[in-house]
Amino acid sequence: MSVTHIIGAGISGLAAARRLSEHNSKIIIYESTNHPGGRCRTFYDEKLGLEIDNGNHLVLSSNNAILEMADINQLHIENNAKFNFVDLKNNSTWVVDAGSGKIPWMHKKPPGVNAWNLLNDYRNLNCDKTITDVLDTSTARWNSFWVPLILAVMNTSPDEASTKLMHKVLAESLLRGGHYCRPVFTLNGLSKAFVEPTAGRVDIRYGATLKNVEIRNNRVSNLVFRGFEVNLKPDDAVIMALPWAAAHDVCPSLPKPQEFNPIINVHFKTATSVETPQMTGLVGSYSQWLFRRKNVASITISAANQLSQNDNDDIAALVWAEVSNLLGGGIMPKYRVIKEKSATFKASPTVNASRPLTQSVTENLFIAGDWTATGLPATLEGASRSGFLAANAAKQFLSN
Repeated sequence: MSVTHIIGAGISGLAAARRLSEHNSKIIIYESTNHPGGRCRTFYDEKLGLEIDNGNHLVLSSNNAILEMADINQLHIENNAKFNFVDLKNNSTWVVDAGSGKIPWMHKKPPGVNAWNLLNDYRNLNCDKTITDVLDTSTARWNSFWVPLILAVMNTSPDEASTKLMHKVLAESLLRGGHYCRPVFTLNGLSKAFVEPTAGRVDIRYGATLKNVEIRNNRVSNLVFRGFEVNLKPDDAVIMALPWAAAHDVCPSLPKPQEFNPIINVHFKTATSVETPQMTGLVGSYSQWLFRRKNVASITISAANQLSQNDNDDIAALVWAEVSNLLGGGIMPKYRVIKEKSATFKASPTVNASRPLTQSVTENLFIAGDWTATGLPATLEGASRSGFLAANAAKQFLSN
């Protein structure tokens, strides 16, 4: 029986394995760390004395690929597409509520937004430029709606972010109606919801660091790991599901990675607990999104280039000063700062154009990862789709 060798047990690798396992294919996953999930994982933090996610990921009800990966019993899906916002400069608040229907309509709108200008903005995004090239940044809706949305979805400054990618996200969510953009929360962390359902049923070899890929006759013939090698049969397939830079290191034929953007997450251990996960958009501050689950408050700062070089203690103090009133005030509680300095590719038109396709130039080598040409920015949905695409391509190769 032929074997599909998957390099990397992040979401894209697990998605590929999940799709292939549905067709009784023999699969082996090789993971360099001692845990699955990549950037999507939950771990016990000794300083806080509880489990936290390494970061926050926005998942919507239209994200069918990542939801296919999920244990539905570990999720809370809101009935309505409702998002609360606070402007921390002037303490004003507003709600974006697109309801639960399948017609694009906002029952409650952010300042400056109406159906006509939102549709006009959407049409203007149907090109291949940066977002500030085509949208009016002097309007009220720019700060109340577009900036927080762009940062959350793209992890890229609006003056660099791709219109094409933003247009695709809107076409799959808000422009289909509130039913498709209801927020999805995990009840007990990312791992239980999105990672363990697949990782628990496939063969994963941990501590396997790939050093080289040997190619003969336009097919991968050997996988050279630290301390061991795997010899492939001619009809074996390989799915490369590593981060972009790591994949290029072992496969120089892949496009060279270009620019990346950091994400900072600050987790505070709070005195009070919430039963239902909550999310609040923050404007007029470094802090951009506040997520609450049980007795943890997590603040996300996307495209955090300005802060990523700062000391962790300084970052925590800055963030606590911004959000403390929303969390009851008082002395800053225990915290954990997690910096991901190369969290995602910069979602600019130039970088987007350089993303590789699933099929590599090598016949039995397929590429997966949120950085591949999925048409989406670097999200859990993009990672899952890339894994499914790679699995489908591998299945076609194996059937020939």
